Amino acid sequence: MEFALIVGQQIIIMFLLIFVGFFAYKIKMIDRVGIKQITDFLLYIITPAIILSSFTQKRTDELLINLLIAFGLAILSYLVAFAVAYLLIRNKNNPNATIERFAIIYPNNGFMGIPLAAAVLGAEGVFYTTAFICIGNVFTWTHGVSIMMKNREDKNQKMKLPLFQLLLSPALISFLVGLIVFLFAIPIPEVLLKTIDYIGALNTPIAMLVVGVTLAQTNILSAFKSLKVYKVVAISNLLIPLIVLLISMFIPVNQNILINNIIISACPAAAMTIIFAEKYHNDAEYATKVFTLSSLMTIITMPPVILFTTMLLT
Repeated sequence: MEFALIVGQQIIIMFLLIFVGFFAYKIKMIDRVGIKQITDFLLYIITPAIILSSFTQKRTDELLINLLIAFGLAILSYLVAFAVAYLLIRNKNNPNATIERFAIIYPNNGFMGIPLAAAVLGAEGVFYTTAFICIGNVFTWTHGVSIMMKNREDKNQKMKLPLFQLLLSPALISFLVGLIVFLFAIPIPEVLLKTIDYIGALNTPIAMLVVGVTLAQTNILSAFKSLKVYKVVAISNLLIPLIVLLISMFIPVNQNILINNIIISACPAAAMTIIFAEKYHNDAEYATKVFTLSSLMTIITMPPVILFTTMLLT
């Protein structure tokens, strides 16, 4: 129950921060150029900082084993999402099947996952979340790009997976650097460590600001009018994490890792759903509806998922 209350409170705080971003865009305090720059700052500076900060803990055999377990659970969660997405979302007579599958498989583990993990489990939660982010990056830039490219307008253009973008991913680079620091117990000067911590502390407000501005650029009411979108949101926000929860009941590992993994699985659709839809000539408007409703419904779907989690796992 305590975890559910913490998550519920954190979600309310996050949505208040989202409203700040929404309002700032509506009164023209932030424009599209400004938010692109802020997003780049978040992706290339803030997110790597909070990931690196989570690896500055004292290395123990238990933490190392837990990290490996977190990797295994992340892969398991993605496999569940793959199976459910391809089982419940059919291609036949559904031009948006690709977008729906992508939204179901790939949760917003960076912008939403890290703040929630940090609120519930602190640096330990962020530490375990890095495994989910790392696996997510690999799948997003391989499978994710592949399925989005299949629906592009130019069917004759040869597909080339941008693997260099995977290798240059800020999250992946910071993960590898942090892992080296953690494994070899490399000391970081206190001044530098505090600087990294201060930058990482910007993650939640800045990430929610970006989400708020993104939502402000969409027709929110239209998202609520599409019944198909509700189906996708129900699958991604509720069904996937509940299946992961049921499986977790039979996995005898550290309770915090299981709870953290379920929290990340219950996050809404990733913003990359919109970005890839635009980049690879899919229906970006529909992708925006899915992202919008999935994000807004989190305030309703996340608390019961965490409540069931704490009831069954604690």
